[in-house]
Amino acid sequence: MCGRVTLTLDKQTVLDILGDVFQVSNTPEIGTLPNYNIAPSNNLLSVINTGKAYHGGQLKWGFVPSWAKDESIGYSMINARSETIENKTAFKDSFSSKRCILLADSFYEWKREKTKRPFRFQITDQSLIPFAGIYSSFTREDGSKLYTCSILTCEPNKTMANIHNRMPVILNPSTSKIWLNQETTHHELKDLCVPYSDDKMSLYEVNPYVNSVKNNNIQCIEPADIQQTLFNGDSPRL
Repeated sequence: MCGRVTLTLDKQTVLDILGDVFQVSNTPEIGTLPNYNIAPSNNLLSVINTGKAYHGGQLKWGFVPSWAKDESIGYSMINARSETIENKTAFKDSFSSKRCILLADSFYEWKREKTKRPFRFQITDQSLIPFAGIYSSFTREDGSKLYTCSILTCEPNKTMANIHNRMPVILNPSTSKIWLNQETTHHELKDLCVPYSDDKMSLYEVNPYVNSVKNNNIQCIEPADIQQTLFNGDSPRL
């Protein structure tokens, strides 16, 4: 699963990465940065392939199919299981023709014990994490357009498995282009939906302050006061 993310880099750094790494041709609206607690119903930084160029922008997190009767359905569709996505009525059309990458620099997941313990996951070989995503265009009653998205998930790697039984599908600059290419076959797309390399991920337990979506400052990513044992007596990796 992926239920919260961060984008803590400054705007210019993000714009430079979008241009240099992802070849985004426009200057997208980035939003307020740094952002330490991006939750569903907030906007996610995204890249799509227009057919002629890569275009950056923002998509509301929480997928609303074009045929939905009520946009509130998006609150229950923040993630899409990669194993079954091409068979799900809500997702299959977007999987075929409206794929995107959704960008962050870390994500949170919670270990459910007597209390929910939050952990921050980072990727060690990329400044921005490109999540495999899909998007949709929904027309409201007043004629305005709502553009929404969902992050694909897959089975967890070893780093994630101690915390949660799902993880987001994480790409890299090369596989992002394959994901966005309209000529990529379903079989090739499914081959990308695998756990990210365990040795390229790190995690640490963060302040429970992040549990509230109302909190959005640097305290969200501060290490927890007391680290607890997770991996057979070993402390979590920092």
